[in-house]
Amino acid sequence: MKISVIIPTLNEASYIAEAVQKAELAGANEVIVADGGSTDETVSILASSNCLIVQAETGRGNQLNAGAALATGDFFLFMHADNYLPSDGCDEIRAAVSANPEIRCGAFKQKIVSDKAVYRMIEFGNARRIAWLGMAYGDQGIFVSRELFASVGGFDAIPLMEDFGFSRKLRAAKEKYYLCEGPVMVNPRRWESNGPIKQTFANWLMICKYLCGADAAELAKRY
Repeated sequence: MKISVIIPTLNEASYIAEAVQKAELAGANEVIVADGGSTDETVSILASSNCLIVQAETGRGNQLNAGAALATGDFFLFMHADNYLPSDGCDEIRAAVSANPEIRCGAFKQKIVSDKAVYRMIEFGNARRIAWLGMAYGDQGIFVSRELFASVGGFDAIPLMEDFGFSRKLRAAKEKYYLCEGPVMVNPRRWESNGPIKQTFANWLMICKYLCGADAAELAKRY
């Protein structure tokens, strides 16, 4: 089973090389970086790597769709640039699908790279959200079969909340996420910049606003 890892970037020079390397070491058959117009060294850093780079209109939804359009895998695995796959990440997906061919989408448990106890609670809550609500976010490493991705129309072409919208599409299609043990290693930079509790509540508020009809582009400006 061939797995394509797709990573959207926008000025991620500090993280992207490691993300690509970890994806390759995790068993990805190909790595595609979908850049949204970086003005730092993100693209030049990858010049000597084996990954494929595609330029796309800025916005994670657009970038992820552009990467998927070039992907040749049986499954697509969407990762953030500051999240890293475990060494057996892709093999874990292959093993799960081999054991149960009905699995068509899934995500990973997380390990936020910090010793603070609050992050253990966030990790637990994020895993429970998948189990209870069938909702996965982009920093959990969403994977989906090529056929299912096409059948739900891919990601919405929006700059933010594309993962939330995608999970809603899968839930509407009566698909259930399989939760891999992983874990995906997650950089805590956004939580650290605003404080983990404050950022978590801000994320919840943003979801509520989106569900109430707020424009994703306006939300992205505040993110």
